Amino acid sequence: MPLREDDPSESWALIGKEKDRALMLKKLVDIEGQVRSSERASSDIAPAHYGKVIGKGGARISYIREKYGVWVNVPKDRESPIVISGLSTNVRRAIKELEELVQQDVLQQRVVLPVEILPEDIGIAIGKGGCHACKVQEEFGVKLRTHSREHPEWPLVVEGPLGAAEKAVASIQLQENARAAVAELIANLKFRPKHVLVPVHIRREEHILVLGPEGSMVAWIERNYGVQFLWPRAENMPLLLVGLTEDVSRAEAAVMKRLSSRRAH
Repeated sequence: MPLREDDPSESWALIGKEKDRALMLKKLVDIEGQVRSSERASSDIAPAHYGKVIGKGGARISYIREKYGVWVNVPKDRESPIVISGLSTNVRRAIKELEELVQQDVLQQRVVLPVEILPEDIGIAIGKGGCHACKVQEEFGVKLRTHSREHPEWPLVVEGPLGAAEKAVASIQLQENARAAVAELIANLKFRPKHVLVPVHIRREEHILVLGPEGSMVAWIERNYGVQFLWPRAENMPLLLVGLTEDVSRAEAAVMKRLSSRRAH
């Protein structure tokens, strides 16, 4: 029936119905878009860590489900991959956070790792009065032990969280490699009487500030101070100066002064 021009109530009623239809259509479009954008994806978490995915009393899996509105399926056989279902964006975010949380748990897991070192070098690695060992323990939050019940065949072990223990082992072995490289260097040098070998503790990236492009300042320093530079053969090995004690001290002071002025610029 046609609307009467003198009855505005019917016009407003029709407009209201049109708005309702538009809102309903929008909801249907949104739902259809969500269905089309949903997906199922597998995580890269190893079966050995499925317990960490679930968490104590299922707390972690509940947290992921509620936060991202997804479904997390942990297979009972503990061999098939974990599958997460939901909206594509939420699935990707849930997988990323879940993998990061599990990785943090793994790195905090306490382990005992061996240090690849000869038994006769343990004293050097530990240091006089245990000074080197204390430094490593404080820096990485681990413990160094020379006698391990679990692994008596290992002369030196590091005990602590996996991530920290791995870094501590790498640090000790780098120091040992540097010490061995210096010892080999000294053995191959023919020192004159009263000559000394002194490390110059500057960062590798600062060598160019002191010695010039391609070592252009080396010859000048060696000639003026009567010393010799020995270049590091390993990444963690310092720059070395060889010569008489007084000459080496003067050359080292000149190097550090030059470095300070270059840093200021």
